Amino acid sequence: MAYKYKHGNEKIRNKTFHVKERYGKLVITGSTKKMRALDLYFVTCDCGHKGYAKLQNMLNGRTTSCGCAKYDKVRKHGMFGTPTYYSWASLVHLTGSVGENNCYNTFYRKHNIKMDKNWRKDFRRFYKDMGERPSFDYQLRRKDTTKNFTKKNCTWVNIKRSKASILVKKESKK
Repeated sequence: MAYKYKHGNEKIRNKTFHVKERYGKLVITGSTKKMRALDLYFVTCDCGHKGYAKLQNMLNGRTTSCGCAKYDKVRKHGMFGTPTYYSWASLVHLTGSVGENNCYNTFYRKHNIKMDKNWRKDFRRFYKDMGERPSFDYQLRRKDTTKNFTKKNCTWVNIKRSKASILVKKESKK
């Protein structure tokens, strides 16, 4: 079954659209429906969801899925919500771009402390280098606080033990 597109852009005005035609993860599976002079096509997404999508958005690449594609990045490693992922996301935020304004970001920018470029781009690389965070009781710390967050300069430290050792040092100085 074919449908003529008769509205909108001259380049596509006379193009015929067929059932089973694919646009990203969407496949046209049914007839059109008019909505405010826009043609909507019944589509099925690769994930199984069904619904209507604007033809113009499918043609220009604005609509490529039912919305499931935006979660693909998270699904790649399956670690979203774990203590390790939480540490990585926090580190990305703390060593963020110049436009971000938070007190930690300003501190790290002021002291020119950065995150390993490979870590920033890809959580899986961070995970490969640092391993799994033992639990929420552990925190990523730099061995030398004047250097960047890198594989050689970072380690997982137990927060409770770390705080206890700081208190002991302070008390012994008195």
